[in-house]
Amino acid sequence: MTDKNTLQANYKTLPVVFSTSVFVAFASWVYFAPVTRGRMANVLRNEDGLTILGTTVFVIALVMALLLVTYAVRALAGLPALKSDGKTIKTYVFPFRSIPILSIDRIIIGSNDVELYDKRNRKRKINIRPINDAEVFFEEIKATIT
Repeated sequence: MTDKNTLQANYKTLPVVFSTSVFVAFASWVYFAPVTRGRMANVLRNEDGLTILGTTVFVIALVMALLLVTYAVRALAGLPALKSDGKTIKTYVFPFRSIPILSIDRIIIGSNDVELYDKRNRKRKINIRPINDAEVFFEEIKATIT
């Protein structure tokens, strides 16, 4: 929490940076792995380069790494994952979005995500696993809408 009117919740830095490192290392290993002998020979890579399966695995690992890099950079820079100025909630968890607080009808806080329901009973889910104190953040938002 920063000042009286602004709420914020930050990323869990160590898990976010560690998971980013794992996906970057895995994508690098798939791309630069040598051709091996044995049962796994020529599955991901052959003498000509990556196989179709190798390319698919590499692209999936690369997309995950790029997605997590945005979280890791924000976590290392100390930028918030959730921020509210009293009028809107800005989420910096994929997909990034702004949600007007006046449009929220009810909030259901789970262990892994938060469900925000608007006046027309449409649901928006926010993944709170990589965020510190997200429950406290949404409890304070919940107190303002009731």
